[in-house]
Amino acid sequence: MQNQKNTFEALACKAAKFGFQYRELESGIGIISNGDGFALNIINEAQKVGLNTACFLNLKGGVDRDKIAASIKLIMTNPRVDGIFINILGGFLRCNLIADGIITVANDLGLNIPLVARFEGTNKEDATNILQKSGLAVHLANNTKEGLLALKDAIEEDL
Repeated sequence: MQNQKNTFEALACKAAKFGFQYRELESGIGIISNGDGFALNIINEAQKVGLNTACFLNLKGGVDRDKIAASIKLIMTNPRVDGIFINILGGFLRCNLIADGIITVANDLGLNIPLVARFEGTNKEDATNILQKSGLAVHLANNTKEGLLALKDAIEEDL
C-alpha cells in the first residue's frame, strides 16, 4: 500500500511541475479535461453509465503539445487506470494541440489502454482531422455521454 501511495504522490508532483491539477480517486478511468468543475461533471456522468474514476487531470491554459503529451503519459502510468477520456472545451486551449499530444504519446509509448477524445471549440475540425489521418485507435466522440459509453465498450472488449 505504501508503494502505491508513493507512486500516486509522484504522479501528483509530476503534474504540478507542468502546472496541472491532478487528483487521485479510486480505480477505473482517467479523465483529462480543462476545468475542475468540468471534470467533476464528467465524473458524475461516468458514474451514470457505470464507470468509476481513477484520477483526473485539469489542463490549464498555456499548454503546448509536449505538456499535453506529458499529461497523457501521467494518466497512462497510473496502474489503476484502464482507459482514458479526454474531454476538452477549447477556447484558449486549442483542440489541435490535444490531438498532437495524443500522437506524440502514441509514437513514444504506444496506446496500451483505450482512449476516447471529445473536442469542442477552437480548432475542433483540425483536431478531428489530425487524429483521423493518424490511423490511431482513438475513438472520437460528439458528446460526453457518447464518449463515456464508447470508452466503457472499449474497456470491456480489452478484458
